[in-house]
Amino acid sequence: MWDGSSIETCDGAFGNYLRYNNSHKLSLYLASALPVIIWSQEAEASFIIDNNLGLTIDSLNDLPKVLNKVTKEEYEHFAINAREVAKKLRRGDLTKVALKKAVKALEK
Repeated sequence: MWDGSSIETCDGAFGNYLRYNNSHKLSLYLASALPVIIWSQEAEASFIIDNNLGLTIDSLNDLPKVLNKVTKEEYEHFAINAREVAKKLRRGDLTKVALKKAVKALEK
């Protein structure tokens, strides 16, 4: 996933928006059980890393180097984890967790 007019960074209004927005495109890819590669400054970058769902990069120029380091086993782990997250997304599990957190925050 990449947005902006530069291959160096996600720039401009749409690129900067990725810092704050949970992209529907990312949700679509994950709901389809696809491992992802996203910008390291994107709002969901830590979710991708913490759940071992793919890679983050700083620049599209980094892509060949990063991809060459991915082993078959590592990719298989990304794919297995993406399938598990896909199930959760399609059932609405992550939405339910977010709603419970929101309700709890409002009750304080």
